[in-house]
Amino acid sequence: MQDKRDYIDIYCERVSGDFLAEPLNAITNLAFILVGLFILKGQSFSGRILGVVTILVGLGSLTFHTFATTWAAALDVGFIALFILVFAYLVPLKLWNLSVVQSILCAVLVIGVVFLFDTFTPEFKKLFGHFPPGIYVGAWLSLVSLGLISNILRVKRSYALDIFCYLPFSTLAFNKGIRSSPL
Repeated sequence: MQDKRDYIDIYCERVSGDFLAEPLNAITNLAFILVGLFILKGQSFSGRILGVVTILVGLGSLTFHTFATTWAAALDVGFIALFILVFAYLVPLKLWNLSVVQSILCAVLVIGVVFLFDTFTPEFKKLFGHFPPGIYVGAWLSLVSLGLISNILRVKRSYALDIFCYLPFSTLAFNKGIRSSPL
């Protein structure tokens, strides 16, 4: 058992500082690892990159929800941020056929949106009474926007919108989209 002062308690499932005190949060992260392994079997190099990063998201989040320490939280958030950046770069590059520079600019724009929402979260909380952490809202809105733009551009077999609208509910949408899209 770790020192009670050393663990992070921000989820209702965690009732102690014990190892694996968030079993459902920890176990559900295995889905990311399994989906990432499945994606690795695809033919696309870019898709395989997303497969590796998806596995890292699962491992980082599994680590955080198992140990609940600041170093584990850094792994969790860091790998999620890496996934968002890789996705925000690859969608414009591979699905929209933009240049490398334009794709980098899209990824930078996503970073800007995330920081904008994170900066204004206190104001949103005053306005609405409750507002989720801005870093999550900015990331989610950025990724859904990539999906919407892909659908507006009528990108062939783009499941980008499915991936980020349904990911919290089903990793199968993610699995199908990455393996069958032209990434």
